Amino acid sequence: MGFCNFVTAELRGVKVGLNIAWMGLNVIMEVDSTVVQHVILQYQSRDDPSSILLAQIEEILNRNWNVIIKIHMGNIWADWLANVGASGELGLGFFSVSPPGLVDLLWADYCGSATLRMCPS
Repeated sequence: MGFCNFVTAELRGVKVGLNIAWMGLNVIMEVDSTVVQHVILQYQSRDDPSSILLAQIEEILNRNWNVIIKIHMGNIWADWLANVGASGELGLGFFSVSPPGLVDLLWADYCGSATLRMCPS
């Protein structure tokens, strides 16, 4: 695979998983990144590094079957870190304490609290 960003790595996993699941008529595919879910659901042909991969995923999704794309809620703090890292919001650096916004997610995870998340439709 080489080096790539987390979105490309997730999309490659989606493509492989969909190809494996192809014989099913009704499939629920879980991704653990809202960014990846949004990119797949809002795909339009464009010039970027993921466009070929997204076109291949779109072709698989358009086969004669039903696929529901859901968010897997198992690692909400890891998703938060990936999204913030992709946005460049915090810049490059090392943190001696948790970045703002992450502390509440870590605490909720530790306490076993349920977390609601808005997902793109």
